[in-house]
Amino acid sequence: MPETPIQDTLEKMRADWDARAKENARYYVNTANQDWTDEEFFASGQRTLAEEILTDMINICQGREPKKMRVLEIGCGAGRVTRALAGLFGEVHAVDVSGEMVAQATRACSFTRTSGAGTVTRTA
Repeated sequence: MPETPIQDTLEKMRADWDARAKENARYYVNTANQDWTDEEFFASGQRTLAEEILTDMINICQGREPKKMRVLEIGCGAGRVTRALAGLFGEVHAVDVSGEMVAQATRACSFTRTSGAGTVTRTA
């Protein structure tokens, strides 16, 4: 069966992001640095959390305790923000079009796997 235009676009995006992930995932996730150390990369995720999430917790949580919440990150890349979210929310699920990015995010967040705090998957 021939692919539809949307399926073709999705496949091109997947191939492009897989190639970027293999080349230098961290750079393509956050182009501020080409040679991220683990410490720098994940600290940048903590800064994003502080600037974009913690400043809006009233709207995000709407009276609920963050540790009792389940959140979804769409476009998780190499897990930079996913890892930060896992320290704040009770359960974090993350998806990405790129299987290569998902593999890196899974490794970055492997500490959450043992506690059952979240999953990282590639979108269909």
